[in-house]
Amino acid sequence: MSGGGGRSVMRAPGYRHRTARANDMARHKDYIVREPSTHLTMPDTPTNFVANFDPATEDEWLAAVDKALKGADFDKKLVRSTPEGLRIRPLYRGDDADAAPAQSAPGAAPFTRGSRPDGGWELRQEITAPAIETVRERVSEELNKGGDSVLVRLDRAFSNARDPDQSDHTGVGGLSVTAAYDLARALGEIDLSTATIALDGGTNVLGALGMLVAVAARERVDPASLRASVGADPADQLATNGECGIDAYAHIAAATHWARAHAPNVRTWVASSRGVHAAGADAATELGVTIASAIETLRRLAEAGVSAEVAAKHVEFRFHTGSDLFMEVAKLRAARALWTRVLELCGAPAEAAVDLHIHTAGSPRTRSSRDPWVNMLRGTSETFSAIVGGAESIATTPFDESIGQPDKLARRVARNTQLVLRLESHLAAVTDPAGGSWYVERLTADIADKAWAVMQSIEAEGGLIKALESGFVWSTVTSVLTDREASINKRKSALTGVSSYANPLEEALTRPSFFQAVCSRTKGTGRLRRRSRFIRSTKHRGFRFRGDSSLLVRGDGRPSRFRVCRKNLDRSPTRICPRLRGVRSPRRSNGGAPNTVGIHRGCGAAGQSQGTRLVGGELLRSGRPHPRWRTSLRDCRRGTE
Repeated sequence: MSGGGGRSVMRAPGYRHRTARANDMARHKDYIVREPSTHLTMPDTPTNFVANFDPATEDEWLAAVDKALKGADFDKKLVRSTPEGLRIRPLYRGDDADAAPAQSAPGAAPFTRGSRPDGGWELRQEITAPAIETVRERVSEELNKGGDSVLVRLDRAFSNARDPDQSDHTGVGGLSVTAAYDLARALGEIDLSTATIALDGGTNVLGALGMLVAVAARERVDPASLRASVGADPADQLATNGECGIDAYAHIAAATHWARAHAPNVRTWVASSRGVHAAGADAATELGVTIASAIETLRRLAEAGVSAEVAAKHVEFRFHTGSDLFMEVAKLRAARALWTRVLELCGAPAEAAVDLHIHTAGSPRTRSSRDPWVNMLRGTSETFSAIVGGAESIATTPFDESIGQPDKLARRVARNTQLVLRLESHLAAVTDPAGGSWYVERLTADIADKAWAVMQSIEAEGGLIKALESGFVWSTVTSVLTDREASINKRKSALTGVSSYANPLEEALTRPSFFQAVCSRTKGTGRLRRRSRFIRSTKHRGFRFRGDSSLLVRGDGRPSRFRVCRKNLDRSPTRICPRLRGVRSPRRSNGGAPNTVGIHRGCGAAGQSQGTRLVGGELLRSGRPHPRWRTSLRDCRRGTE
């Protein structure tokens, strides 16, 4: 560009813009730095911004709504009917909350607002892989990348106390283990004195408890400091699998007696809604069946000499949270109020309900295999409702679990969903954020009333077990399931990516099944060939833990002993320490009454096996343990004597 004297001067880009800006700043310099002559002052009393408006009545609001609807029916347009039989209105007022039962502060009975005065929850992801190496990898991954605890599901062969080599259910539904050594390998380097471990061994409660205590003894962890959950819900197992497998209530009673004396922080029984929820039950029916299951267990424990107050210290409720956010929040809040009422009717103080632990997981019936990416959003909503509802531990379901084994990305997204809600959204800093909401308080009371009516109808049938066997529960769930399926088929209920806004040209996502990576079918038999630890050198010897019959029960329901047998591992898997044959044993334990739960496993009368026995929490030497175990067992024995 030209400058003075006819010379051409090159200017940098943006020169004119910067020059104009500098001139503007110089022109307004005095205005920018000059102190204001007057200052804003706040009044001493707060200003009421609605004082000049006339109060509106509900009739006036309805008149305005009718004008906006232009004559359309109010109920059809704005009132929603739920599968629970409730009518959700578009507006709730203070009168609705006043009609609900009076609520206390968080941490006080009836604990509707939570059992703790502070917020927070435990990040507990669930692991269902059948292979030991896979479970070990995922346990390490979850606990080292933000998780607080893990829930490891064991297979149906373990739940039914069956020999893995002679069961068609080996690896079905979870990890296949036969010994404490297997469980120790699966848990890896986890510190049992600080981390919480939950084992879902189905109805084989004593097997899960015995293996966990044996692993803790090897790691020199006192059972009193062990924080774990090994409980089972026999009624839920009957509803899910059609069988209980073994005398689970006797297992629960024996485990509760032992935990009361030696491991007060171990939960030995569960009230679960897994089966009835997967069958399609609504929130009220799901909650009512769960409460009925808890009552059934309390009744059986009372017969075994366990009081309701003691049983309340070792219980864990497990729910699934669905897509209806406020309904799931109300369900969890109502569960605490109903459990408090049940304990009061059983003669226990209401404060005993403070020990209730609620664990939630995402709903399996909301996971779509078509367009599974939407499941990430569903998982976020379900996790949020569990947090607001006051769950103590939460598992976010990976988005591809409905297709097969979740991959590393899906597990990371599920885990990070909770971390974002905890660390970035700060939901852990607020206790019962829904408390005081007129809508939530009214909905909580309505769900509690509906669930209590469901529970009473089940009790009128003779209890949950008889109601399941007679088909009463199934008939109750069937009507809801039929209506739900019809609503989806007619597109009244939307499933994003499936029934609405679907992309038919999208390529289907594939994942390996639960058995492809670790198991193969044996020709002709249909059984699984397990990659077990038995195929080893003859120099490798160790301890085999007696899973189902590890904790024998005397006639009075109290635990007799744990048994850990040392067997050679160089022989055929079918010949090593013949495992459970499913035959009830009439043998007597130490000369006492006939065993209530004792299972004959082909190794002679009680007390004749070699190895180490755990008697009432004490380790007694009998036989020659392997050198790699000898030090830890000797030290544990010294610490318990």
